[in-house]
Amino acid sequence: MAAPPPELIEDAVAEILLRLPGEDPACLVRASLVCRLWRRILSDPAFLRRYRRFHRTPPLLGFFADAYGSDPAPRFVPTAAAASPFSTAAFHSHHRNWLPLDFRHGRFLLRQVLTHDLLVWDPITGDREELYHPGIPYLSAAVLCAAPGCDHCDCHGTSSPFLVVCAGIDDTDYEMVDACVYSSQVGEWFSSASVLMYRSDPFVNAEGAAGWILCRELELETVLPVDNPINRASVIGFAEGVNVILVGTEFGTFTVDLKSGLARKLSEQEILYHPVIPFTSFYTPGCACSKLPLPVETN
Repeated sequence: MAAPPPELIEDAVAEILLRLPGEDPACLVRASLVCRLWRRILSDPAFLRRYRRFHRTPPLLGFFADAYGSDPAPRFVPTAAAASPFSTAAFHSHHRNWLPLDFRHGRFLLRQVLTHDLLVWDPITGDREELYHPGIPYLSAAVLCAAPGCDHCDCHGTSSPFLVVCAGIDDTDYEMVDACVYSSQVGEWFSSASVLMYRSDPFVNAEGAAGWILCRELELETVLPVDNPINRASVIGFAEGVNVILVGTEFGTFTVDLKSGLARKLSEQEILYHPVIPFTSFYTPGCACSKLPLPVETN
């Protein structure tokens, strides 16, 4: 009987596990079932930090879409099995009448339908911080990390500093664009700027001719894997950092990788004209809370 192959040293195992794909959140959990050594490595916070630095760009795990109706709430559509860091029922019960505005640096920004108050929410940790109305009739808003020197690979929670920026048009004369900033460190809104609104009239050069520049053209009809011709298609979202756009069609929702040109179907539901908010994050079920399942016993 042949002798069993020698066991890999711990550093070699860590190097192998480091290369497991981040876009499949359950992959590290499945690997943790192999043996106690793998589980110990995968649950080590130092390894998880190294894993995030190695992969650098947080993968696209899904998107949030508006679900209008008598009980409006954002609906999450995952890109991979078990990618959702929350149960659908729990998420819906906590976020009724809240609609998504933005996602960046590990945090979602949502707007209350009736009061227009704002909510900063971390779907990984569950941390929430409600913000009162900024005081301007905002049309757009964004959330971003404010931690000095952060690489934004592991931004989580409301305990670390963040900023919320709102911009809108003055509803008295519709001539000025106002902006204000909320700082979590201070806990207050600050008036940031007020500028004359830019009119989007056609550009005319010195010769009196209007023009524009085509940077790139992407033929969606040749990219999307559908059997029938696409009568309607619209870009409904863009995932920052991963160069992926989300396209809504009458046959479902797709992602298109702008580098490779590859398309993938995410959902059967038709989402044509409502914008969606992509969710990009490093997330391993159980690892963040040290609740990985017990490994199998090996002889």
